[in-house]
Amino acid sequence: MGHRNTSLHVQRAKTGQQNQLLSSFAVTRDSTTVKAELNVVALIARKNISLNFLDSLVATLHGIADDSKGIREMTCNRTKGTYLLTECLSQYAHEKLVQDLKLSKGFSILCDKATDITMNKVVCVNVRFLNANNEPTTRFYSLIPVEEGHATGLFASLEGTLKKDELPWDKVVGYASDGENLMQGATNSLLTRIKEAAPNLFVLKCYCHTFHLVAEHASKALSKTADQLIHDIYNYFKMSPNRQKSYAEFQKFVDVDTHRILKPSQTRWLSVAQCVGRILEQYPALVLFFIAEASDKSSLQAEKILKALNSTYVKATLEFCDYVLET
Repeated sequence: MGHRNTSLHVQRAKTGQQNQLLSSFAVTRDSTTVKAELNVVALIARKNISLNFLDSLVATLHGIADDSKGIREMTCNRTKGTYLLTECLSQYAHEKLVQDLKLSKGFSILCDKATDITMNKVVCVNVRFLNANNEPTTRFYSLIPVEEGHATGLFASLEGTLKKDELPWDKVVGYASDGENLMQGATNSLLTRIKEAAPNLFVLKCYCHTFHLVAEHASKALSKTADQLIHDIYNYFKMSPNRQKSYAEFQKFVDVDTHRILKPSQTRWLSVAQCVGRILEQYPALVLFFIAEASDKSSLQAEKILKALNSTYVKATLEFCDYVLET
């Protein structure tokens, strides 16, 4: 009791009584300001604009709409905007989507697996259903982390997410994915697991993958030289700014558009359609350029490309591919 009456204790007790409560530091935001911030972030997301643009956008709004209290007090930079998008708007949008799915007569799931840059496996799930106006609607549902990359692991992750949202398998009426064995194999795949839970499932393979495979196998009956020519021409230019600059002069000389040579995709054969069209568009300039390259620099690669360009059969193959792939 003696310490209680000492001057030091009395002084510190008074200091403690003067401390402000943590709640006193909280700032009450005006609803107009909050609404403005959420609408700006929603616009950024809807138009697929980088969140880094928020800093400049908010500063510009302050300059042109300073008479509005909601705009004047808005402090939404890219950090805050990211938080509002991921922790507020995205959760609201997902809850709204789940509610729409529960009210619908049924929905289809569209799945595709992937591995991100950190080597974590995920499965992307979209849903397709009839909205309140009976219009077919496709929405992003979830990007689900996958612990195990086999069919059982994919199904467990998908089922866990649906259970979390209280969406029964009875609501799932359709399934679509690419034709990979893991996704749509006949014996041990994600499809077989889903069919056990939803026996009356309507199944659809991705037509893009199917057309790609058909085109790839059909191309084996054509000249390999034409396909190799597309890769050789792109590789000849890709790492040489000097060659690109020199080629631009030939483009001007023969009066063709100054377009760059396109890179053919290694995984999607149908993408070669744009590459073939660009080669045919640039054909006169390419022939003259590689004549100069082969004669001036004695380049074996330039001679090889020039020989293919001068081949009537190779050009006919390119013309055929251009016609077929375009139609």
